[in-house]
Amino acid sequence: PPPQKQKPPGPTKTPPEKKKHKEASSSGGEWQGPLVPYAAFASVCASIEAITGRLAIQEVVKTLLGQVLDKAPEDVACVLYLLNNQVAPAFDNVELGVGDALLHKALA
Repeated sequence: PPPQKQKPPGPTKTPPEKKKHKEASSSGGEWQGPLVPYAAFASVCASIEAITGRLAIQEVVKTLLGQVLDKAPEDVACVLYLLNNQVAPAFDNVELGVGDALLHKALA
């Protein structure tokens, strides 16, 4: 049989590493007490807004909820409502009392 050609030695390809997402409270600072700091929650919301992949968003939310369960389990319901763009369950019929004109002024 004819001799086999050998490949010249060269750089081997290594699989690319997956991008690691920032920990949920990384830019929001450390938690200093039993409550979820709003800065940490706002930081997670900002990072979610920048992510386009559904699975990546789920991973960030999972990290946040894991931290909340570890450090402030009583705040899980509040965090879930805020993630769903609510302030309370629908059956509570909570009104914020903020009118359109006030919202326009605040955003301007």
